[in-house]
Amino acid sequence: MVIKLLFVIIISILCLSYSLPSAKANLDLNFDSATLSGVEKVNNVSNIRDRLFERINVFLKFSSTEKAQYRKTLSEKRLAELVYVVNNEDWDLIEDVSSRYSSYQGRLTDTIISNKLVDQKDDLLGMLNEHQKVLDLLLSKMDPDKSFWMLVKHDFNTNEILMKNVQDQLK
Repeated sequence: MVIKLLFVIIISILCLSYSLPSAKANLDLNFDSATLSGVEKVNNVSNIRDRLFERINVFLKFSSTEKAQYRKTLSEKRLAELVYVVNNEDWDLIEDVSSRYSSYQGRLTDTIISNKLVDQKDDLLGMLNEHQKVLDLLLSKMDPDKSFWMLVKHDFNTNEILMKNVQDQLK
C-alpha cells in the first residue's frame, strides 16, 4: 500500500509539473452556436501525458460519485476533441479520437450503473442526449461516403445503446 501511494505521489508530481491548457470556451463551428454552446473548445487532442494525468486523477477519486463526476468532465473533453478533429478535418486523428470518445462514454456509464448511482441517471441521460445532438451535427457536416463518417456514426450508435442500458438497468 505504501509503495502504491508513493508511486501515485511521484507520478502526480511529474504530471503537475506540466501545465495543462484550459479547455473551456465557446466553440465556433459552422453550426448554430446555440446548439454547441455547451461544448468546450480544445485546440489540440490530448496527448499521452494528459491522459495519464487523467487516469491518475480518476484513481485518486475515492467515492464513486466523485469518479462519475470526473468521468463526465472527461467525456465532455473527448467530445470537444472529436468536434475539433471534424471541424479541422484532421482525418489522421479521427479513428483514435472517435474510439477514445466511445470508450470514455462506456466507462462513465459503467461507473454509474455498477455503483447504482440512480441519482445521476437523469444527468447522464441528459448529457448523452446533448452529445447525440452534437454528433448528429458532426455527421451532417461529413461526407457519408467516407469511412470517417462511419466512425462518428459508431459513436452516435454507441450513445444510443448506452442510453438504453442506463434506462434498463437503473430504475
